[in-house]
Amino acid sequence: MFKKNKPNQPPEALAEMAGSRSHMYDLMVGVFNQLPDEAFLKKIATREFENLLREFSGTAHIRDYRLWMEKNQPEIIINELSVDRTRILRGTGPTDLKPPHEGCYKMDCDLGSAAIQVKCFYRTAGLIPDTTVSESPDYLCVQLDFMKHLCLREQHLRSSNRDVTENVACQEAFLRKHLGRWVGDFCEQVQKHALTDLYRGFALILDDFIKRDLEYLQMRNN
Repeated sequence: MFKKNKPNQPPEALAEMAGSRSHMYDLMVGVFNQLPDEAFLKKIATREFENLLREFSGTAHIRDYRLWMEKNQPEIIINELSVDRTRILRGTGPTDLKPPHEGCYKMDCDLGSAAIQVKCFYRTAGLIPDTTVSESPDYLCVQLDFMKHLCLREQHLRSSNRDVTENVACQEAFLRKHLGRWVGDFCEQVQKHALTDLYRGFALILDDFIKRDLEYLQMRNN
């Protein structure tokens, strides 16, 4: 997915990259935000799904879990994943596995101030979270979805041969000031405390992806 910064890459190649990155952000939203069901199990069992994640750390955990899935009934798998997902996202597990809110992991702010800061960033970028979503603006999946939409905006701008300088700077700043500052700590705790290899693997993949994406954006922003 990620390529070295080549100054003469054609706009269509950079637009395709932006689209691929938006797809990856959307995938991470689906993994952590979707309630496990049979459709989810079928999705993670496909070869296409495996190929998409191949280059990231954590795929070995997911491969092991897929092998376990082959030997168990869907209802057993769904129940196990549902319990693990609740522990991870709602903070019902160990005390150091805090729910994935920026305000729970950054030392220089609390839940209230983190939510205000992130919401202000969204407004400045011209993107406001869906009002029907009950989650706080600093929640993991809301932040991932914000990055997805910024990537889609970049793809559109590049495809229209318009300037993307402000957009790329916005993406880089958001990862550097917000999502990229705390998600690694959350992923570390998930790797330590998750009950399933599936979520343990996806924590590794998410951490790896965000680090690579920030590095990629910093190269593009220079």
